Amino acid sequence: MLAVEWASWKGRAECGMAEPISKVFCDALLKRLIGSGDARIIIAIHEGKDIGFIFESMAGKIYRG
Repeated sequence: MLAVEWASWKGRAECGMAEPISKVFCDALLKRLIGSGDARIIIAIHEGKDIGFIFESMAGKIYRG
């Protein structure tokens, strides 16, 4: 996800999830969501290259996208 983020406009503008404060938050959130089994991460691939992602979660039976 970080490689895709760095290549995006958010990464180039230094305002995405790779920035220090956002990275701390996203790392903690991912750890909790993965631990509970609620993380939903999908990577979009085009011609063998990662080009996008969706990083969201479940809240019970509801997808929080």
